[in-house]
Amino acid sequence: MGRPPPLGTHRAIRCYQIGSGYRARTLARDYDGRTRAVERWGKTRAAAERALKLAVRDRARTQADQQLTADTRLSALAEAWYAALTDLSPTTMQAYRARLDRQILPGLGQLRIGELSIGILDRHFG
Repeated sequence: MGRPPPLGTHRAIRCYQIGSGYRARTLARDYDGRTRAVERWGKTRAAAERALKLAVRDRARTQADQQLTADTRLSALAEAWYAALTDLSPTTMQAYRARLDRQILPGLGQLRIGELSIGILDRHFG
């Protein structure tokens, strides 16, 4: 197996005629290191390729903006986690928000992810 493409990029685009249009497919390497299939459709081969290139571009931009590193503050990590929650009851969402606002963010929110250790977390929650 060959070397994977760099993060946020894609491999060669393949087009297939389907019915009255075209389907364009590629393998895109996401910022979590996984390579996933991405596909888009269009009435013409060129339209399908353009749609696919835009989808890969927007996919990479969205993930790059949300990339967390050791220098990211815990407050950004907590907000990203909370924003990603779905299909939970309103009561659970309120409880999570209250815990974030009253305990986690005031006490740990300005620390960077790389600064967190078991000792710091134990001291805070203990």
